[in-house]
Amino acid sequence: MNIEEFLAHPTPLPTPSIPFLTEYDALWDSIMVDFRLNLVLNRGYLLIQGMGMPLEYDAGVLVLHGLTSIQNSQPKGATRSLRTIHLWKPTFKDGRWSVETATESGNSFSVSALGAEIVLGLTGVGERPLPDFEYATDAELAAGLVSWRSEFRPLARQVVGAVPSFE
Repeated sequence: MNIEEFLAHPTPLPTPSIPFLTEYDALWDSIMVDFRLNLVLNRGYLLIQGMGMPLEYDAGVLVLHGLTSIQNSQPKGATRSLRTIHLWKPTFKDGRWSVETATESGNSFSVSALGAEIVLGLTGVGERPLPDFEYATDAELAAGLVSWRSEFRPLARQVVGAVPSFE
């Protein structure tokens, strides 16, 4: 099963040993790969390659339910960059979950939602070396990073806040 298929048909999973959605810098050195937005369900999906995760996981998807804000910024003139997390600052206050992130390349990304869940698992992508972002083609970059179509073995899920079921 790939990541897209799992998100369409989630299954119950145990809670991870690390509280990724509440612990400061729990995703340090992980890579933010892609973000998708579903306006009908008011959900956001952040795909993460787990360079900084414990060895039992190499990828994760942060699912934002009841999305209330999204902000993304990058240095002027940057066309693509490796978004390695060097700040992961989650909070849950007044019924809203939010996270601020910053990367070593000067990017920032922040979101808030009524609830969040993170699904962690294995794709096998973590076993490959990262592509050289300065010289690699777009195809080489895509082949070297986790994608929504990567084979995925989900292992753990953490939930914070209101996570409604639309299924």
